Amino acid sequence: MDNAKLKVFAQEVRRDLIKQIQDLIEVALSPSGDLERSDPKTYQSLKDACNSIDKGKERVAEEAAYFWFNRLCALRFMDVNGYTGTGIVTPLNDDNPLPAILADAQSGYIDEKIIVLNIVKLKKSKKML
Repeated sequence: MDNAKLKVFAQEVRRDLIKQIQDLIEVALSPSGDLERSDPKTYQSLKDACNSIDKGKERVAEEAAYFWFNRLCALRFMDVNGYTGTGIVTPLNDDNPLPAILADAQSGYIDEKIIVLNIVKLKKSKKML
C-alpha cells in the first residue's frame, strides 16, 4: 500500500476542513448570524473559546476538523466493511455522488425495521410499554 498518497490526502482534507470550519465560525459569530438568537448558550461558548488566549479561532477550527475527519473516516471504514446496512458516507454508485443513505431517502426508501426498533426503544425509555 502506498502510504504517501494517503498522507497527502489526509493533509489536504485536514486543510480543507479547517478552512471550511473557520468560515462557518465567522458566519456563526457574525452580527447577522442566527446562532446568537437560536442557541445563545452555544453562541457564547463558541465566542468564549474563540476569544480565549489558550485556544483562539484557529485552534477551535483545528479541533473541530480533527473531530470530524476521524468520524468521517470511521464511517467510511464501517461502510466498506459492511457494518452499516446502507452507505452512510459511501456513494450509492459512481453516477450519484450522494451518500447511499441520502439517495435512499430521496427515492422514498425507508427501512421500516429501524423505525420500528426506534419506536420500541422510545416507548421503553418513556416506560410506555
